Amino acid sequence: MLFDASSKIIKMSFIGDMSDEAYKEFWTKSIDFGEKHQVNRIIIDQRQIGNVSFNARGWVVINAFPRVKKVLPNNLAAAVLGSEKIMQKTGMQYLLKAFRTLTGYTVEIFPTQEDAVAFLTKTNKVIAQPA
Repeated sequence: MLFDASSKIIKMSFIGDMSDEAYKEFWTKSIDFGEKHQVNRIIIDQRQIGNVSFNARGWVVINAFPRVKKVLPNNLAAAVLGSEKIMQKTGMQYLLKAFRTLTGYTVEIFPTQEDAVAFLTKTNKVIAQPA
């Protein structure tokens, strides 16, 4: 996970095959960071993702997405950089539909990081951090 302090964007990059525990831990740590900094802009980069089990994806829907809705700002927007691999694309579409349904947040798919950043900076304003 990377954080661009100037644009207040978290970038979650999924690379290679991920065990259930690694996938869950990555989501948990990213949400923890987002909560601490009240980040409302997220890029989910799945271009290099490998295999992730359906159990792990199901855990994200049941556990992580409700937590995102509870602890992150109401105007959160997410931009997804999707994989071209058919299995990963199918998993991504499942998660995207669940994310929109469970959170009501804005989420779109983009071909490049530049397009994703432009969308996020146009879609919502950065939340001021209390001193």
